[in-house]
Amino acid sequence: MDNYLTRAIAGGRIGDLAKDVHDSERLCQIALLSLENDYDLVGITESMYLARKAVCAILGLPPAARVANVNMTRTSIDADHEVGDAREILESLTRIDSVIYNRAHQLFEQRHRKVAEDYNTAAFEMLHAAPLLDEMRGTGFCGATRYSVRAPLIGSGMHGRDGAQMLECAVWSGPETQTTLYIPTPPGMQLLLLVWIRGYVDAGQRDQLRCWVDGKPVAHQFGIATGYADLLMVPAKSYRSFVRLELEIDQTMQSGAPGDDIHDSRQRGFAFDSYGWAPT
Repeated sequence: MDNYLTRAIAGGRIGDLAKDVHDSERLCQIALLSLENDYDLVGITESMYLARKAVCAILGLPPAARVANVNMTRTSIDADHEVGDAREILESLTRIDSVIYNRAHQLFEQRHRKVAEDYNTAAFEMLHAAPLLDEMRGTGFCGATRYSVRAPLIGSGMHGRDGAQMLECAVWSGPETQTTLYIPTPPGMQLLLLVWIRGYVDAGQRDQLRCWVDGKPVAHQFGIATGYADLLMVPAKSYRSFVRLELEIDQTMQSGAPGDDIHDSRQRGFAFDSYGWAPT
């Protein structure tokens, strides 16, 4: 607990020796040096949305969506009084950490805030999308080009893979209500964009589904595919070497009741295991 942040950062440079230093002030300069030179980005919890966007800008990924903060607390008068009794101890245990935090905050403001604020979908598509998507390799399937969720997914609004490295591997949309998929396509062609949907958390979500292609609303249809709840089909014309497909439903939700074996606390919409396109 004694200035743990300082010890952890200094430990990146001097290893376990940081644990044995009794006076944490001796580690301050080492931690500051590491902070400024050993990391491409040091994010700030209070600016987590911008920190995530800055990471995306550095890596050339689509900008991170804003997600709700679920672990925020507010200090009550009683709690503040209780902390007051231990304030001197807390200040001693975090005195050097405060120096490190203040410098980290300065570095974030100087190096990353403007980059993060300016990074948006248009910037990603202009700077990074084409070369990133050119690396993706689909497979031929019944006249379509199909991409598996077991390969890298370029987009947003999805949970991590369920059943990774297994035949039943799939991805759920969520926690937000909009899911974005970038799909490599040949330019100048009339296409059907395809998403092989395994199922929905709730049957009503099927009727809520709305689609946009490159920012424009497009009517969709459902086809039949063996082993799937739906084959989503969205007409499109590609003008670039990729399209942006956005899928939205009214509500993502949990499944089952707390305590049940089937309970899943994630806010989810629909599950899919592959996507792609077919010429029309």
